[in-house]
Amino acid sequence: MKKIKKIYILLSFFLITIFQLYPNDRDENIDLFLVLDKSLSMSEGEAIEPVKEYVNEYIIDNLLIPGDRIVVITFYGKAELFIVEDLREEADKRSLKERISTIKADGRFTDIGNALDKLKNVIEEYEREDMKKYVLLITDGKQEAPPDSKYYSPDGSFNHAFLENTKTIQKKGWKIQILGIGIETAAKELARELTGEYSQVNEAPTKEEIAEKVKDILGRIEQTSQPIITPLNSRGEGKLSLTVKSEGFTNYKTVSIESIRLNWGDGFDEVIAENFIFKISPNEEKTLEIPIRIDERVEAGKYEGTLEFTFKGDTVLIPAVSSVKFRVKGFLENNYWLIGAVALLMGLIIFSAVKLLQGKPSRIRFRVLLENMPVQKDPFVLSVGESLLLFQKGGEFFFSMEESEGIVARIDAEEKGLSLQVLDEKSFPVMEKIPDNILGEKLRVKSKAGGYVTFTFKAA
Repeated sequence: MKKIKKIYILLSFFLITIFQLYPNDRDENIDLFLVLDKSLSMSEGEAIEPVKEYVNEYIIDNLLIPGDRIVVITFYGKAELFIVEDLREEADKRSLKERISTIKADGRFTDIGNALDKLKNVIEEYEREDMKKYVLLITDGKQEAPPDSKYYSPDGSFNHAFLENTKTIQKKGWKIQILGIGIETAAKELARELTGEYSQVNEAPTKEEIAEKVKDILGRIEQTSQPIITPLNSRGEGKLSLTVKSEGFTNYKTVSIESIRLNWGDGFDEVIAENFIFKISPNEEKTLEIPIRIDERVEAGKYEGTLEFTFKGDTVLIPAVSSVKFRVKGFLENNYWLIGAVALLMGLIIFSAVKLLQGKPSRIRFRVLLENMPVQKDPFVLSVGESLLLFQKGGEFFFSMEESEGIVARIDAEEKGLSLQVLDEKSFPVMEKIPDNILGEKLRVKSKAGGYVTFTFKAA
């Protein structure tokens, strides 16, 4: 028995040591926002004490490193900014813990909606640019807003104003973790509305139980690029492409996307027919190809909208609401095979006549200057209908008529001159309007090596 007890003590010491060493492996600073419920209901099961112990020992002592910013908001019927602190050195932790220890669960009402308003305002005021933001909200989830609150509802449910508020928060890209205390809690519904990760403990938890439930507080699976929807066919079918990356987790995660809602114009569509499930390993980046379908009655054209994700389970994507552009193909694109025979027949009939009328195709001679220096000794010569491609690879630019990787623009020879087709909009961020004819024009192109280069097209 003594031997087993000794092994248990050694194992506990080993686990605690690993937990304490983990933050030292992190060299990227963060902004951590703690939103703590201090309403009277938090004192009924004495939940507030282990919450404070957890914050002091697991967050302040073991998680935070110098350079991190910690913001603590306490709430009941009101929401108050309790702490804003930039951790400069380990000695700062003592005063932080002393202040946390003074929190008492003595407030009337529980206005979670007001707490979220306060959180948004505080983040806007105290957030640091390019810092990842993590939010941990701990509550017994008993929504009881005071009568004068815009979030008040007689039955304690989350009203329309509250739900609209959550849509704004979902677009921010914050990692949100909700810990519900007790079984009679609306915290799970709150986590679903915020698209946050949810966990639950009993109404009288220990600090260790809390720490175990939120051990992945720094774990996040994030969209690393803008979602892309392929052009949709006449049946409204296409694919949604998402690139996501896992970081801060120690093991693989399974993500179950329960629904994807596409909001656009005056309507919306549920675009997946069943759950889309994928697994992702720690620090893995992967691209997802998700089959989607929208109302087939949508007219051809270009559209803009937002994608709203909901998830089944505790692991979510960040952000849960993303902007997206998409295009519905027109009749000709969807039915090109029907008109192929007609086009071929018409081509055969008029081929000889066209050749007689056109004779030799018109040719355009021009030079391209890079920062006022010719890019090649001889002028370029294009017949009407031919194209010259502009490439960028590794910050270097070159022209060719053969397709390859790295195309940023296409120059087409036309009767009126040269027309420009931008194929990579990121390379032309300062171009507001494309000239009808770029002969005699200067084009500024963004270099991947930094800065811009200027091309001038001159008739030769």
